[in-house]
Amino acid sequence: MTAGNTGDLLRDHAEPQRATYVELFFDVILVFALTRLSHTLFHNLTWLGALHTVILLAAFWWVWVFTAWTTNRLNPARPAIQLVIIPIMLGTLIMAGAVPTAFGENGMIFAATYVVIQVGRALFVTVALHGREVAIGTLQQLIWFCLSGVLWIVGALTEDITRVVIWLAAAALGYTMSRLDFRLPKLGPARIATQTVNAEHLAERYQQIMIVAFARRSWPRAGSSPRSASDETG
Repeated sequence: MTAGNTGDLLRDHAEPQRATYVELFFDVILVFALTRLSHTLFHNLTWLGALHTVILLAAFWWVWVFTAWTTNRLNPARPAIQLVIIPIMLGTLIMAGAVPTAFGENGMIFAATYVVIQVGRALFVTVALHGREVAIGTLQQLIWFCLSGVLWIVGALTEDITRVVIWLAAAALGYTMSRLDFRLPKLGPARIATQTVNAEHLAERYQQIMIVAFARRSWPRAGSSPRSASDETG
């Protein structure tokens, strides 16, 4: 992808900044992942279970945040962008499926999927925006994701408390690199905060998360059956 056609992938901030159906489906998947986390915590109501939940929640949250920022900068209605978002959605589903045993036998599935999502998305944006100044900031993100990805993979190769400690360090590194604005020697900060964003679009994404989450609470629970008309009138 060359610099000559990157403009086609960028959002036109003069147009209405409504979230697309692809983004809505991604939000639904995130809420599903959060539900899996809450159910897993419910069955392991201990301090260690809470720590497990916080670590996995950080992973899901960073996937959603950076993907939302990507679709805020790039136009998710373009097929090329959708071909990136859809695999991220599928990857998030895989991570959600691995949640109950992420600190057990499915640790590598969770970690590897997370790393592929973060590194793959940053790599795509870096290539897509090649030749533009903002591509340098995305390249810095890519480098940091690779560094934190090493910790996630190494942690998946360990067991028990060792995995908890390494993944906690990986989650902390994810928070730190964001606070440092993906600063690197000679390159300085990525200056993500100074890039053009559309507040309307991001606000709608957060609103969608809340709407889907509240709607999720009204869905019938697994194994339950709708109340009969006689129950409702009784």
